[in-house]
Amino acid sequence: MLNNLPKDDLVLVLIACFLFAIVVNYPLSNVSMRISIDYLLFSKEYHEKRVKKSRQNLRMAAYSVVILVVSCLLGSFVTDVGPVFSLTGSLTATLLTLVFPAMIYLRLRSSPPFLSHAEPSP
Repeated sequence: MLNNLPKDDLVLVLIACFLFAIVVNYPLSNVSMRISIDYLLFSKEYHEKRVKKSRQNLRMAAYSVVILVVSCLLGSFVTDVGPVFSLTGSLTATLLTLVFPAMIYLRLRSSPPFLSHAEPSP
């Protein structure tokens, strides 16, 4: 992609900025993904407030390795990004329009209301 650009000093600065943006943003996006995966798999520990830091750090390291390996494998084997974008878009659109509203409704229906008319406790 960047090989088609002319060899100029300004282009080298542009490539360096692009590389810096990727290097800085990739770990930041992994942080939220690791926390979400950990909460999905071990939500009971979070609700009971019994998360051990050593086990959580080990799990986070394992998630990082798995995410990195999957990302590298996808980057190596997928040569055309078009089908990946179309698959991602179709799955996301389906989840946003059909699945998530139903999940939110079921979650709100099963939990107590947010604003109850009960007397506040002293």
